[in-house]
Amino acid sequence: MHEERRLIEVDFPLKQTSLDAVHEKNVRHGHLSTLHIWPARRPLAACRAALLTALLPAPESEQQRRQLLQRIAGRVKDPTRQRQRQGTRRLEHQEETEGGVLHWGRETDEALEPFRQEIRAAFGGRAPRVLDPFAGGGAIPLEAMRLGCEVTAIDLNPVAWFLLKCTLEYPWHLTGERRQLPDFVLGWRPFMEAYLKAQGFKGEMLEAALASLKGQGGESAGPGALRQHELTGLQVAVSLEADAAWHVRAWGEWVLQHARAALAGYYPTVDDRPTVAYLWARTMRCKNCRATVPLLKTRWLARTGKKRVALKMEPNAERTGVAFEIWEDVPLPTGTAQERRAFERRVGGGTMSRTGVTCPCCGTVIKMEDIRFEGMAGRLGTVLTAVIVEGKQGKEYRLPTEEERRAAEEAAD
Repeated sequence: MHEERRLIEVDFPLKQTSLDAVHEKNVRHGHLSTLHIWPARRPLAACRAALLTALLPAPESEQQRRQLLQRIAGRVKDPTRQRQRQGTRRLEHQEETEGGVLHWGRETDEALEPFRQEIRAAFGGRAPRVLDPFAGGGAIPLEAMRLGCEVTAIDLNPVAWFLLKCTLEYPWHLTGERRQLPDFVLGWRPFMEAYLKAQGFKGEMLEAALASLKGQGGESAGPGALRQHELTGLQVAVSLEADAAWHVRAWGEWVLQHARAALAGYYPTVDDRPTVAYLWARTMRCKNCRATVPLLKTRWLARTGKKRVALKMEPNAERTGVAFEIWEDVPLPTGTAQERRAFERRVGGGTMSRTGVTCPCCGTVIKMEDIRFEGMAGRLGTVLTAVIVEGKQGKEYRLPTEEERRAAEEAAD
């Protein structure tokens, strides 16, 4: 009996899938990767392409296969645009796709519905079952659910298990349900303004609705209740029953506010710049001079076209360790390609390499086996290298204060 071959056994839209997968890295809102961080995140475009080509049968003729591949992945277009780079203007060719259902934002229900029907038809009129025993962050099972499959996702990692519950199971169970928003959100103007705008309120009606939600001290309303308020002759009715997405936003903001309050003492505002994060490095003792050596793969803090910041590292006066400085506005390298690479290594090179760690105080090279031995013996330490703060132009960097070092030591104890 001849078994029907699947499309992936015959052909695959590799180039279009690669272009759309790269595009996903620039998506900053609504993407699964923005909900939680997971190692080796699989691009949704690649998972969608792999599932479609694995579930759909391969047409007999080459022309039909090409048509099906174009429906899935679209075609590649090659626009030319100008870009300013390092003071010179040049033409840059950037390939993009058009059409298909792989590009972020094109995977709507209307676009995927024909594929769902074709998949069911290929499996005798029923939804196929997809098993992912190493589901991880959930990209493959999520795309399988989009295509109408019955999905079972498994992972031994408890973090992955919890993330799968939140990204796959709970949204599926709560689809279409609307529940009363918690009362604490009524006093959050940015949140309620966004919520009301999503309900179609704008202008004077929006202001009237916001005023009505203040009520008398923000009193609670029962499920399904409408709050009414008359302002400048406008009568508004606001429903506080929202879907799961708005509840996630509300409780996420609640957690954020409580976390900020609990951690405020560890993230002070210095020179009118709020502290955002601390950068640390592991340390070990040099086998030769016994100095404390930071284990750094790089000293770059920021390296973009507009912002180049690095750590300067020199032995301290007693040569028992190193002293750090922040090097702002690191100049761009000049000269040949080899000279530019050498400059970048001098500026941002750390203490670690593939062979081991070089002590900045005496130059001794410590082998990786020695580092592993020290780590297993519990003799690796930590050092606070830099602090990220929120400045007027975005992220800025400064050295940690003595109070921050003491607070870190107390927190570790």
